[in-house]
Amino acid sequence: MTILNGRLVQIFSMLTTFVHLPEAKTYIIEGLSGGKIELPCNMTSSPSNDKAVLVLWYKDNVLIPVYTFDARIGPLWQGRHSSSDNLAGRAYLTTVNSPAKLVIEPITLSDRGSYRCRVDFNKTRTSYTDSVLKVIVLPSKPVIKDENGNNLESLIGPYNEGEPLKLSCEVIGGIPIPTVTWWRETILLDDTAIKKRIGPIVNEMSIPMLKRHHLMATFTCVTSNNNISSPLSTVVTVDMNFKPLVVKIDRHNQSFSEGSPAQVSCWTAGSRPPATIEWFKGNRQLKTAFSNVSNHENVTISLLTFLPSVNDDKKPLSCSAVNPLIPDSMLTDTQSLDVRCKYTT
Repeated sequence: MTILNGRLVQIFSMLTTFVHLPEAKTYIIEGLSGGKIELPCNMTSSPSNDKAVLVLWYKDNVLIPVYTFDARIGPLWQGRHSSSDNLAGRAYLTTVNSPAKLVIEPITLSDRGSYRCRVDFNKTRTSYTDSVLKVIVLPSKPVIKDENGNNLESLIGPYNEGEPLKLSCEVIGGIPIPTVTWWRETILLDDTAIKKRIGPIVNEMSIPMLKRHHLMATFTCVTSNNNISSPLSTVVTVDMNFKPLVVKIDRHNQSFSEGSPAQVSCWTAGSRPPATIEWFKGNRQLKTAFSNVSNHENVTISLLTFLPSVNDDKKPLSCSAVNPLIPDSMLTDTQSLDVRCKYTT
């Protein structure tokens, strides 16, 4: 009896072809490689009291079924299931809901293609349900690199104000070919990725000159090749060093008396990290200054204490602010000393 049943299935297979039916709907099913998909199969007869006795699933115009459900003997729930070697252990037909579904889990790239479900009834004419299965292979998580090829993640830098920033984002694999885009917060910066013949998909982003508004800016590389799963992304945040913006000696036509201790203050702002202040009288550096750093706008205040002499009159007193991490970042304010002679009686 088993041989006869197998022979009947083979005859049905030889009579089945993928004839295009203009009025029939073709279902487009998308699934992620390694996930689960459900291919629909209409097992409802008209009239509705007829019974489905044989369900045959075909793939890609091959006349041998990849899955068979045989209910010619006994009730539907006692039907016998069999599948091809490729689907063995991964596929089963469920008839609990309408339409019935061929469940495949996990799906592989080799499962993609055209499927036809053929349903034979006791009395009603044979029905067909066509589907196209698209299997999506996710790309790799984006990898962000600097211009030297070093992998970057999280907080990057610090970079100096005025320097260029060049970042590349690399993504490997993915079917279909994924998009690779650069974003700053919610603003699209670049969607011009390059797919080389061999190797990753690369999107390069370049900022010719970093400015202050780039401090703690987040740049995100996003890749996606489907509407099923969430895009994959990698985020970097830019840390920066700033030059001093201003330096100023606080003197209001102040004059000094020779031999009397004197104090002069100088302040600078805008540097990140806070600037270092140096004092000079003429060409000689003064070491008797005390500096205090404010947490507001990176303001540094330096108080210089010195003992002026009559020889200091008209000499330049200079206050210089520099960020030692940034070349050529020094700013200097210079004023002439006014030292009065002390008269004795």
